[in-house]
Amino acid sequence: MNTKASERESIGQSRNKQIAACLRLGFIMIITAFSFSLFGSLQNVEQSLYSLSPKEEMIPPHSLHWLLNFQEGLLQARDQDKPLLAVFVGLPWCPWSEKIQREVLEKNDFIEELKEQFILVFLNLPEEGGKHDDLRERFGIEELPLFLLLDPQGRLIAKVGYLPKPSSEFAAHIHKLYRSYSELKEVVEGDTLSSLSQEGLKSLYLKAKEGGFEGFKDKLSLAGLKDGAALFFLLEQYRHYAEKGQQGSKEALAVRKKILSCDPQNKQGGWRSLALLDFDALSKKRSKKKKHIQAALNPLIAYVKKYGKEDPENLWKMEML
Repeated sequence: MNTKASERESIGQSRNKQIAACLRLGFIMIITAFSFSLFGSLQNVEQSLYSLSPKEEMIPPHSLHWLLNFQEGLLQARDQDKPLLAVFVGLPWCPWSEKIQREVLEKNDFIEELKEQFILVFLNLPEEGGKHDDLRERFGIEELPLFLLLDPQGRLIAKVGYLPKPSSEFAAHIHKLYRSYSELKEVVEGDTLSSLSQEGLKSLYLKAKEGGFEGFKDKLSLAGLKDGAALFFLLEQYRHYAEKGQQGSKEALAVRKKILSCDPQNKQGGWRSLALLDFDALSKKRSKKKKHIQAALNPLIAYVKKYGKEDPENLWKMEML
């Protein structure tokens, strides 16, 4: 009996040891798995911290191709005689900036298309200012995202806001913009400007206007206004005042007088253009008061009364307004 009891006790102890060993092994496996999981999580957190830097320091992928310092970009542009493309975004507080980051800046084809010809600069602006305020003021940055295209000397060529284009088309748009600028520069700063006809100047002016090349617009406008009968450029000059709400200023009224003198019978549509410019300027006040609505309509009403019968082609358009 004692022998059997001893055997049972021995077997029981052996089983207990096996169970204990299994429990220890299971515990070790759990701890090991937890450690790997924790390590992986910490590693992911660490990677996230590096890839998602503080708001003002966030950078896009392909960071090797982007400079994060505007002054450094200017120096490289000058040294390498390349134009500079600076993108200003507001991450993560601006949804349109996040959209352009995701749909354009993160795409390989966008970088590949531009990295050879342009010096690329990426700047993230905080929501409440305090960083890059000098650049905000210098370039009149009011909305984000914004691309600034500058020549190798740091002079502003054009501004490009958000465009609903895929990355490859966006890059192509930047290339086209710079080509247009280069072509215009050759003419505007060359010796042939004074010999161009009014139609030639007008064509170049519209091209400069489309590209947002304000400096070229001004030079072409001055060249066009040398001809006293330059109705198109006089209207553009008046448009400049009207868009600022200054159509009643002394300068604007003087330009208006010249327009009516150039086209006294509305043969070239000068009176019609003035009526539309005045209507646009007055309607932008967006007041729902009856007197303001009437004031905006008065230029069109006056034109229709004076020239409506002689201008049936445009009469219905004005009546639709």
